[in-house]
Amino acid sequence: MSPSTLIFRCIVIASTALLSACAIFGGKEPKAPLASEAAGETETEQPHEFEARLHAAVRSELRSANRRPDRPSTKIIFKKPYYYKEYFASPNDEDEYTLEFSERESRTAPLSAEMNVDRIRFATRMHRKKEDARIDENFLRGTGKKTTSYELRNGKWRRLASLYVADKTEEIVNGEWRPIREAPSRPVLEEEEPTRWWQRLMFWR
Repeated sequence: MSPSTLIFRCIVIASTALLSACAIFGGKEPKAPLASEAAGETETEQPHEFEARLHAAVRSELRSANRRPDRPSTKIIFKKPYYYKEYFASPNDEDEYTLEFSERESRTAPLSAEMNVDRIRFATRMHRKKEDARIDENFLRGTGKKTTSYELRNGKWRRLASLYVADKTEEIVNGEWRPIREAPSRPVLEEEEPTRWWQRLMFWR
C-alpha cells in the first residue's frame, strides 16, 4: 500500500469515527447528503438501488465539473505559511470513473464506497507573500487521480473526503509542457472541499 493510500484510508477512518461520535454524543451535524440525494426513498430500497443512486450522483457531479471553463477564475489559497493558486480540470467525460462498494456491519451506515477518477490540477508554486501569489501566472500541471470516499448514512449518501495524488507534474518550457525536475508534491485535498481538521493536521505544505 502506497503512503498516499495509507494516509487517505486514515482520513476516511477518522472521518467515520467523527461522524459516529457526533451522532452518539452530539456536537456538529454530520455532513449533508449529496445534492441529488436530497429527495429519495430510504427504507424500502435494496443495496443495488442505493448503489445506482450514488452512480447517478457521481455522474452528475462529474458532468457539472466538465462544464467548467478551461481556465476558471482562480482564488488565492493560504496554507500556512504559503500562498498559491490552483484549479482542477477533468480529461474525461462523466462515465469514465470507477466506484467500489463495501458492506459494513452497521445499521446506520451499512455501505461505503470509494470513487477514483482521472484529474488534472493546475497550481502555481508556493509563495511566502500573498502579492507574489496573486501575480504568479506560471501554473504547473499535475496529472493524476482523485479518490473520493462516500458513506451511506441513514439512507443518504454523504461524501467523507477527497484526495488528489499527481503521478506526473509538468511546467511550460518554450511553449511546451515538460516534466519538472523537482521533488513531487504531496497529496492534497481538493479545494472544492471545505477545510477540515484532518487537512490542518496532515496536509500542510
